[in-house]
Amino acid sequence: MLTGKRFVCKSAIVALETMDGKRVALMVPKGSSVQVLSGPSGNDEMVSVQWQDRALTIFATDLRENGIETKAAKS
Repeated sequence: MLTGKRFVCKSAIVALETMDGKRVALMVPKGSSVQVLSGPSGNDEMVSVQWQDRALTIFATDLRENGIETKAAKS
């Protein structure tokens, strides 16, 4: 489970965002920091992440292969 973990993208990662009820593809740029909000679970290979106050969905495989896990900031 990746929930709660923070990653820095070592290359751009394709993400999906829901805008006006439609899914829109976008790129999370290299060097960006994302935090996993939920997933993956069961056969679902998608994770929900937060990036710049936006909720996105990305493939867990992309995050594992193109992300470097960092320590989450303490609150």
